[in-house]
Order: sequence, then structure tokens, then C-alpha cells
Amino acid sequence: MQSLKQCVQSTLKRGGIYQRVKASSMYDLYWKVTDRRLIDHRNKEVDFYRRLLGTSRRGSLFFDVGANVGDKTDVFLRLGARVVAVEPDERCKEILRGKFLEYRLSAKPVVIVGKAVSDSIRNETMWIDGPASAVNTLSKKWVETLKTTKSTFAHGHCG
Repeated sequence: MQSLKQCVQSTLKRGGIYQRVKASSMYDLYWKVTDRRLIDHRNKEVDFYRRLLGTSRRGSLFFDVGANVGDKTDVFLRLGARVVAVEPDERCKEILRGKFLEYRLSAKPVVIVGKAVSDSIRNETMWIDGPASAVNTLSKKWVETLKTTKSTFAHGHCG
């Protein structure tokens, strides 16, 4: 039998609003009550970037290259920035749209660019470890490294 949490998650996913809820204050409240560590970690990261980028002003333009599911995009938005999220993975782009652009009274100041970044213009093979995996890459060398160090990565598929 599914737990209540799993039931709610699957209902939100079927409704297409799971990522939107994950990027909401309601989700933050849930974690503040059940396990503050997630919120505390994010707040420390926001403080880190606030100190690092102390001269940036509200509305500054940030680029999140290799945005994946938008964790850094979220941090930059919390700093008051506008964000260009560059991400070639289709599943990650869906997650980014769900978190920051869809089902909102007003969309977050995020532009999603579905491309990879390189020092040259050419077609490359995208090595896909799994949908929305943080180790998807254009680097053949990285692929070979992953094959020998799968156990290093707690998240992602590495298969």
C-alpha cells in the first residue's frame, strides 16, 4: 500500500503540477515541519552566493549553464536575479518549465535555452545516463570515467 506522501506525489505528477508544487512556499513549509535540513541547506547556499556576488543588484542577469533541474536557478532567483537556464536534456527542460514558468500567476524571470555550451559550433553526441541525470554529458572522457566510478555517484543512473 502506498504511503500518503507517495499517493500525493503520484497524484500531483498525474496532474502535471508536481514540479510547480516543489517550487512553492507550500513545499518549503512541508520541509520546515518534517525535516528542516533541506531548507537550511538551501538557505546556506543562498547566503553563500549573496556574499560571493555581493555587488549584484536585484534584476541582474545570471546564466545557469547545465541547469539540470534548476537548483542553482532557484538560488539565483532567490537573490532577485533574472536567469537564463541553459540545458539540453529534454526531461530537465520539462522540469524547469514546471518549476518556474507554468501554473503561476506570473512566470519567474527565467528563460530556458535548450542547447549545450561549447567552445565551438558543431553537432555533438549527448551521452544520456538517464532522464534528468546530473551526469548526462557531451564529454566522451567523462563517460569513460563514469564507467569506472559508478559507485561514486549517489544520484543519477550511472548505467
